[in-house]
Amino acid sequence: MPFVKGQRANPNGRPVGSTSFRTQLQEAFVAHMKKSVKDAVGNETAFFNVFNETFMSSALDPKSQAFKFLAERLYAEDILKDVDAQVNRQRREDADFAAYRIHRMAFDIQQRVLASKAPDIGLMAGRRAGKTGVNSLKASDVALTSGHRRVLIIGLTITKTEGLYREDIKTVFDALGCEAEYKVTDACYSLPNGSLIQFGGNANKAEREKYRGQDWDLVVIDECQSQQQLQYLVEDIIEPMLIATKGQLILSGTGPRTRGTYWEHFYNNPRPMGLRLNWDLTSNPNIPDHETAIEEYCTQRGLAPDDPMVLRELRGLIVYDDEALVYRLSDKNFFTWEEFDFWLKGQSPDDIRFVAGLDFGKEDSDALVVVCYSEKRDEKFCVWEYKKNGTGFVELQEAIKAAKFFIENDPRFSYAYRKKFDIYADTNESKFILDANVHYGLNILPAIKHEKAMGIQMMQDEIRSARFRVIKDGILHGEMLRTIFKRLELEGQPSIVTREIDDETYHPDALDAMLYAMRNWFLTHGTKNWAPSSPPLNAPTVTPQEPTQDWKDLQKIKERQRPADDQLS
Repeated sequence: MPFVKGQRANPNGRPVGSTSFRTQLQEAFVAHMKKSVKDAVGNETAFFNVFNETFMSSALDPKSQAFKFLAERLYAEDILKDVDAQVNRQRREDADFAAYRIHRMAFDIQQRVLASKAPDIGLMAGRRAGKTGVNSLKASDVALTSGHRRVLIIGLTITKTEGLYREDIKTVFDALGCEAEYKVTDACYSLPNGSLIQFGGNANKAEREKYRGQDWDLVVIDECQSQQQLQYLVEDIIEPMLIATKGQLILSGTGPRTRGTYWEHFYNNPRPMGLRLNWDLTSNPNIPDHETAIEEYCTQRGLAPDDPMVLRELRGLIVYDDEALVYRLSDKNFFTWEEFDFWLKGQSPDDIRFVAGLDFGKEDSDALVVVCYSEKRDEKFCVWEYKKNGTGFVELQEAIKAAKFFIENDPRFSYAYRKKFDIYADTNESKFILDANVHYGLNILPAIKHEKAMGIQMMQDEIRSARFRVIKDGILHGEMLRTIFKRLELEGQPSIVTREIDDETYHPDALDAMLYAMRNWFLTHGTKNWAPSSPPLNAPTVTPQEPTQDWKDLQKIKERQRPADDQLS
């Protein structure tokens, strides 16, 4: 047989095509270890199994050679290092392989999110673009590739979050062979490596506050276009919980329906190293007929391809739903203090009056609005605005006192005779009302709450006709830019703007306080002469009515509680 000379460690060469003697010996050893023999009870098994069991049993005797051999080999430092290295290497390889498998499930733009180490990520995308999918993959990636990691996904409610994410994440786990346990009572996935994926909601203040004091490696907030108190949730609650872990924050949703939202501000003002991505369903390869899907969406709803709803909901763009705004302001609705001072001097001192509205923040913010008006001239100015979240009784009554002090002591109002004013509020907060009236003399009266839609319609006419004016960029101005009506979706027809305020998109507080104050004015001054100059879109026909019994009862309460109102200040 011919030889190949000159090979390293074999100067004389070896037969062509043969393996080395070392390899042949290893193969012979492995074959012997696999040889079938009978164990102690007569069952057929591999030689290695019988040898290993016999050796380990004898190693339990401290006097045996097996015990001495095992102790010397097992507790040698280099052996332990090798074992640790092998275990750690296996874990890394498992994690890397899991990450690889997860990345293979994502399409191009989703892979950018999975690979990103950015501290905060904003995903503004249209529906069916794959936001839920990438959030599920990112949560799975963080939880699977390292042990004892904590992931929190917050939707509008826990139920909606579970409905969107539970099955998606289970699909990822099943594909990777991960036997994660879902705990229904806790609404979370518990993984064998000690990691956790928790589902949560943001339906009220209690749900927001319960997240405090915890640490998370990843927090995902979905449906940001409809989240309540988003800025407070992010900046006061979530971000402090990511400091210790140096965790990531992901905000995702479609474009906002209104101006001035925190979601739009977050997306348009990324912090250093922040990642912002915008895409629509045309980038999703799982929807190959995406243009047909858009056409069907437009056909079903009677919309044009460039309709604001299509651009916002499907294309993932920032397009405001101005048609649904409850109050639409023009430049004539704003005033400066110089303009107000000039107007004030043109009034009779006896004609200047004040009225206030107060909205208690059971779940959201407390708000107080003071309106100055003339008895003879149909003009009104919001001269005091207050709004704050998370306040207590003491801070709120101090805010009310500050408003009263401003009206009574500011030099511009020295010209007015009557500076005292009533405050109208939802008196369901009976304990506060009692304390405020009896102990603090704040004179808070029950607000008119029935037929709210008619009150809103009357307020719309005040704003359209510029009879009601506010400070530009003030609290009321900000809320008017963000408060919209709900839309009713009808198959085959364009959506209809309803008369119900969309609290999920934005819940107004100062506007409710404004309405409480103005509804009393409507009854005492404007009901009989009121007629809208141009009815709002889809507004019901309203016929002005004579004062109701509720109004008459209210006047009796006022007469009992404000005997000093007719006296000059």
